[in-house]
Amino acid sequence: MSGGAHAAAREQVGRGVGGWRRRDWFVPAAAVVLGVAAGLVWQAVTPRPDFLITVVGPFPATEAAARSVIDLDGWYAVPAAACGLVLGVLVFALARRLAAWAVLMLVGVAAMAEFVEFVVGQLVANQRIWWSWMPTAGDNHRVTGPLVLHAWGATVVGPLVGLLALLLLVTFAPDRTHGPRSNGETAPDQPADDA
Repeated sequence: MSGGAHAAAREQVGRGVGGWRRRDWFVPAAAVVLGVAAGLVWQAVTPRPDFLITVVGPFPATEAAARSVIDLDGWYAVPAAACGLVLGVLVFALARRLAAWAVLMLVGVAAMAEFVEFVVGQLVANQRIWWSWMPTAGDNHRVTGPLVLHAWGATVVGPLVGLLALLLLVTFAPDRTHGPRSNGETAPDQPADDA
């Protein structure tokens, strides 16, 4: 076997399902773990507002409760942004450049982390998943609302922060990919040896 064939065989051994290297599976696994942690944080720190249930739907019972409705979405976005930041750094560690596959992988894993955050937070807080909450009643009774998202735009925070982190790292991180080349040439930023 030639040297090139050995290198190709070693490369194939290091690949797992679908041609992914084994270390590439670390990023989706990290997204799930980060999503679980973010969901636990979201449900723990978010205040639950009180609502008056009327014939047309729920209304915040007080002005403070109205502010808490906004807090539901804000407290969802904070752990989602942290997940996106960590995933952006992890994808940069794998890619070291702005490749199309790196961007797609980052958007996919950040969206997966946010979905896990949404599901875990709701299951822990509500014991079920609420996509929307619009109860009606004629007696104006007061209830504490469940943990729900009202502004679905908060779900893009994680992927956007991750992309921003990836772009900043690709732009400003030192490029360590240039080293001595195997055919005796030197990298552009290294002086040639005078023999």
